[in-house]
Amino acid sequence: MVGKLCACDEPDTENCRMFSRHAVGQPFVLMSALCSALLLGGAETARDAQASSQDNQKTVVDRLFETILGQGFVITLTPLEEIKKRAELLASGEYGLTIDVGLKATPAVRDALETAARDLGGQSMDATLELDVGMISLQARAVRISNDPKVLEYFQRRVGSLVFTVELGLQNGEVYACSTSDPWRLPITTVGQIYTLGGKAQIAMLGLSPAFDRNDYGFVAVRNSPITFKYRAVLPENDFKQLIKLEGKVTEGRAPVREGECLKVGKTAARSDY
Repeated sequence: MVGKLCACDEPDTENCRMFSRHAVGQPFVLMSALCSALLLGGAETARDAQASSQDNQKTVVDRLFETILGQGFVITLTPLEEIKKRAELLASGEYGLTIDVGLKATPAVRDALETAARDLGGQSMDATLELDVGMISLQARAVRISNDPKVLEYFQRRVGSLVFTVELGLQNGEVYACSTSDPWRLPITTVGQIYTLGGKAQIAMLGLSPAFDRNDYGFVAVRNSPITFKYRAVLPENDFKQLIKLEGKVTEGRAPVREGECLKVGKTAARSDY
């Protein structure tokens, strides 16, 4: 049927309605489809832009993490000769060793964290970590690297994988490794949550945040003062006599750490003194 133009008062109103459906309905459908396609395309473009931004931010985070690993820590250990001189001969015929450890974050890594936070639209602030109901206050710089929850989680998990290890090397190539990933023993560590009261930031807990979509989650803390602790190791006489090397290093852990234990080829040889 061919539609015709007619006035509203014409008796052939059905033809008028059919003409309206053919002449007006089809362009309307086409326009609706075009609008839907534009909206869908816009949403996909926004998602692509967000994904690209996250990828770029993760690249910055990866470079920052390499700086943390390579330049982030000043490590001090008791000199090996002093350790050997102070060694205690035990009734079992083994030797008890005490290793004093000091860890401190470097100025270089502090600057790198601040720069990354500025570049990625994050934030940083001075914060306090209180122990024993306020009896001890530890000062730190808290950094929220980005405002993107996925980037925050990615960075926190990488920092949370840091492991500090003291290695005792023997002449025969064997090694005793004493490791920790305890956030209380690392000067750069993850923060579970931060409270801000009266303009002052207080660290509520260390460790991974339970979520990353709130402004009080996703921080990393850099302690201002050095962290010190001891390892106590027990070596058989033969291994003690072969002891020639002492080294401390920070690595990215790939497996759970047996806290406070010094291991030699899977055999527990010592515990640290907490």
